[in-house]
Amino acid sequence: MEPGSDAPPSLPADQLWRLVCAFRQRAPASTVVDLARRTTDAGVLGDAAQQALLSACLLSPVAAMLPTDAEYKGRVLRAAVLAAEEDGQEVCEELMELYSACLLSPAATGASSGVGDGSGGDGPPGGTGCHEWEAGFFLAEWVLSHHELVAGRCCLEVGCGAGMVGVALHRAGASHVILTDGNPEAVANCRRNLALNGVPLLPEALHREGQQGAGSSGRSSSGSLRQQGREQQQREQQQQQQQQQRRQRWVECRQLCWEDGWPGGGSAEHVQQAQQAQRAQRAQQPTVVLGADLLYDPTVIPALLDLLKQVLAAAAAAAARAAAEQPASACDGAEQQQGQRQEQEQQPSAAYLATKLRNEATLQQFLVAAEADPGIRIQQLSPEPAAAADSSGSSSAVDAATAAVPLASSEQCAVCFQHLPELAAARSCIFLHRLTLAAPDC
Repeated sequence: MEPGSDAPPSLPADQLWRLVCAFRQRAPASTVVDLARRTTDAGVLGDAAQQALLSACLLSPVAAMLPTDAEYKGRVLRAAVLAAEEDGQEVCEELMELYSACLLSPAATGASSGVGDGSGGDGPPGGTGCHEWEAGFFLAEWVLSHHELVAGRCCLEVGCGAGMVGVALHRAGASHVILTDGNPEAVANCRRNLALNGVPLLPEALHREGQQGAGSSGRSSSGSLRQQGREQQQREQQQQQQQQQRRQRWVECRQLCWEDGWPGGGSAEHVQQAQQAQRAQRAQQPTVVLGADLLYDPTVIPALLDLLKQVLAAAAAAAARAAAEQPASACDGAEQQQGQRQEQEQQPSAAYLATKLRNEATLQQFLVAAEADPGIRIQQLSPEPAAAADSSGSSSAVDAATAAVPLASSEQCAVCFQHLPELAAARSCIFLHRLTLAAPDC
């Protein structure tokens, strides 16, 4: 805020952040305008509140990098103009100019829009996959609060949406993050959001390093192989190790349909990116799988469970191969192998799914299917919401099979998003489940 505005010095930082989050999350226009009012003591959409709306949302650097579609922008501007008139305030010139320009755009009338998320037409392009929901924020909180479960590990998110959990995984120290979604528009939107948050993307890095590696290889081959063979081999190994270290923190986005399985089929883009990742990461398999609000349709439950089992089984097979390839002759190698084995036993491969209770029948169907599958084991980590209790008072097989663990309790979360009142209201209705491969029968 500029000096002399009617906003108190302690209020703008928090209220402006809420305003920015609401606008970027495509909250209803009335909500955005109401938050703009709260940036001032007067509580009206006066000049200071209008300038806050312009500088924080409509004309911000973020808006220039990631523009909002004209239809939603037009709804916000229209609501702002009407709110200013309702409050008896004069509409500033900049706001009126933007509103007039939107009125001249066909997209502002809604004629070219056919995408929504069930929120009255304010849905982002790409549908619900381009919007962050309460369970996604909850899972991001949990990742940042329990970074020891993902740090140094390869993590896969199924249904990445806008990329909130991916950003949390990168900042929590995951060695390799793979974000997947079945909607190509959601994947593209996720890439933009990652770049906006300063998260490096893997494909661009591979392309640059591949070109550099090819150039250096051509120059070194001109020397005498007999005299420089060993030195050249050592230099190449060091260069590969350095490139490997640089690549460890890169994040990649892929389109993945659950029915295609892991890591195989899918679109041509997915296959190409998978091959690039396997060459760069030496076929590193995800050992942690995450997903938020995936149980939107009961028909996807079998494909989801199959995909989770495939990823966890691939991780177990890769770990077994790596253990078998370790040299057992050297003492240091044996000690390192034993340390890695103990670490794997303490942190086995697992999938973590956060679900906001919207349809109790769908959630129960998923839990029953998971319990009936002999190949996996499911545990409930978050407290069971009262809304999900059996109204008849009888205990179900799901209740007997899930073991409540205080790992996901809100009291033990070191990170808590305070700017989301919707998340605070929904915490009691969010489940967190952990799925692991069932131990083989002896």
